[in-house]
Amino acid sequence: MDITKFFNSILNEKKVQDFLKELKSYHKETYEHSLRVGFLSMLLGVKNNFSKENIKLLGYAGLLHDIGKLDISKEILNKKFKLTKAERKKIEEHSEKGFERLKNFKEIKEIVLRHHKYQINNYPKNCKANKKFCKLIQIVAIADMYDALSNDRSYKKAFDKKEVEKILKENFTGEKIYIEQVVGIGKDYEDNSNS
Repeated sequence: MDITKFFNSILNEKKVQDFLKELKSYHKETYEHSLRVGFLSMLLGVKNNFSKENIKLLGYAGLLHDIGKLDISKEILNKKFKLTKAERKKIEEHSEKGFERLKNFKEIKEIVLRHHKYQINNYPKNCKANKKFCKLIQIVAIADMYDALSNDRSYKKAFDKKEVEKILKENFTGEKIYIEQVVGIGKDYEDNSNS
């Protein structure tokens, strides 16, 4: 399977383009993060021999996992310092806001709602992991965490790969094999970009 071609086919779908275009114009950092999470989620799906249909779901969910941030103020999204409790609460609403925005994307919205379920400080609090999508949710969760740690954000610099792995081991509550896989894929990217 040519994963780049498969990923681009999802990106070229009008329903996805519309959401991503809006996200790009609203908050470019979140847009770029979403592209990386979508692609990384699909790579992890391939690594785990998921079906083509589930790999496609991972692409959609990874691309749209933060679409609810369209409903969070830019002031909060661009803040350079630690968020207040009230601001943190607002940020944590993005999963539910994304769920609402994706009302016509039945399976994808379930993954988007729960993509923060597999971390120590998980949210939304009263949201149980959907057994049907458990592995897919974990894949998007680990891709999201990995990318957030590995790249500069408005509020922090990127961590080095050893620190990323340490933080994931301390904070990711899903299947630990996904940590090893995402770190390996990240290392492969780094090695290829340096050659």
